[in-house]
Amino acid sequence: IVAENNIYNKVFDAFQNVGRGEISNEHKLFEHHKSSKSIVITDKLNLILDSPTIRESISIEAESRWKVVEEAWRSKLSVNLLEYVDGEFISLDTQSNGRVNLRSAIDVLMPYQRQKCFYCNRKLNRKADSKDDDFPDVDHFFPLSQMGSTHFHGINPNGVWNLVVACKKCNRGDQGKFDMPADKLYYDKLLSRNLYFFEEHRHSLKNSILLSLNLNPSNSNAQGIVKRMRHIYNYFSVLVPWKPKEIFEP
Repeated sequence: IVAENNIYNKVFDAFQNVGRGEISNEHKLFEHHKSSKSIVITDKLNLILDSPTIRESISIEAESRWKVVEEAWRSKLSVNLLEYVDGEFISLDTQSNGRVNLRSAIDVLMPYQRQKCFYCNRKLNRKADSKDDDFPDVDHFFPLSQMGSTHFHGINPNGVWNLVVACKKCNRGDQGKFDMPADKLYYDKLLSRNLYFFEEHRHSLKNSILLSLNLNPSNSNAQGIVKRMRHIYNYFSVLVPWKPKEIFEP
């Protein structure tokens, strides 16, 4: 595969970066030979391609992540707000007031949960029937029914900062979460994920979290996210927290 343009060089180099650093050689899917402007596929990638299930999962994940980046580039990295509307993410360009149907919220969020329920770690199945326990639901971590309080003026509860993917059993099954606040350990998990989005994604996910939390993208930092989310959590912390009855191996 020949890389003819500088933009491809940047994309290829960044593809195998995780957590601000490059992954180790034994996990790399390809080698980028800059001198010859070529990409050499490794045996690791061939093993993945031999598995239809993994191949399909990676294809869906790669497409959903690319859609988010592509939308940011389309609008020249202008400030964007991703809002959850009728099962889809809508990208709202705050400069042009444009609305673009971006991607299923499940497709955008599931890769960051390793295809597992945010709460119980159950393996999710995108092809499951809506009645099955492993059916993936989009859950508002802080209950949507209670986010209309004046305590949260200006905060968008439908923003990516407040969305996770849960199995049907955790979200709305017997003894499910429904409109209850989750235990603090899950709040900590959500906060860590949102800070990861802020640090790693210099595109719509970062901007969307800041805008949804009523923070200014031009002068806000990670501490602003921590402070705003702590304010929200403190409001719910007086309520009885919910935890799943069954936890699966991570």
